[in-house]
Amino acid sequence: MAAIRSVEEIDPKLNQRFILDSNIVIQFLDKDNLLHDQVRSKMNELFIAGVQFYYPAPALLEIKNYWRLKELHDSIQYAIDNGFNFFSDFQKHFTDIAPMRRRKNRYLNDNDVKELRSLLEKVHNNKGIVRWFQLCDTALKGKMSAIDQTLKNSNIRYTNFGDEEIFLSDEKSEWPKWGTANNLIEKYALASNDAAILNMAFAKRIDGIISNDKDLVFAVKNGAYPSDKLFYTFLK
Repeated sequence: MAAIRSVEEIDPKLNQRFILDSNIVIQFLDKDNLLHDQVRSKMNELFIAGVQFYYPAPALLEIKNYWRLKELHDSIQYAIDNGFNFFSDFQKHFTDIAPMRRRKNRYLNDNDVKELRSLLEKVHNNKGIVRWFQLCDTALKGKMSAIDQTLKNSNIRYTNFGDEEIFLSDEKSEWPKWGTANNLIEKYALASNDAAILNMAFAKRIDGIISNDKDLVFAVKNGAYPSDKLFYTFLK
């Protein structure tokens, strides 16, 4: 099974192609993340040394979901900080949960969004629903296209089956199988996206994966990744 290694051990002369977990891409891009400076500095150093980084389709979905939650959080907080009054139950719920999320270096979670929307749905005469769509427009309009462009400009490459760079059509028989992702979910209770991202890192043309996900660290420590592949992390 693969060993857990520090990113400081990466040798760009020997290992040059890595799948990035979504958390690494997020930390690289989000200047507000506590690990941003460390991750960005090391990755830029490795870029210059010739290492190539890739994010697969399931990581892209997680990156976009992260930005959805960040933009909603930041838009609500900005409005409150500048004297805008949301409906009282909505504003109280947000001000109760937001500090707890930020202490954990997070924004909102999916359940928070559902609860906030539900509170607005209860406001009479559809006024809350109107406010919800105003919030969505203010916080999110154009943001998914913007993150696509940011990723395109970042030198981190997108990869998916049949891209003819990592997953060549004439090597289709050697592509990772989705049954492996199912096994990772069933054996280690990994989240489906975590299992899918790790599964993509089984690719023949990939040397390994870089992740700061403690669930993946646990799984790899206990045999989830083959010994001919490399697993690196920024975690202590």
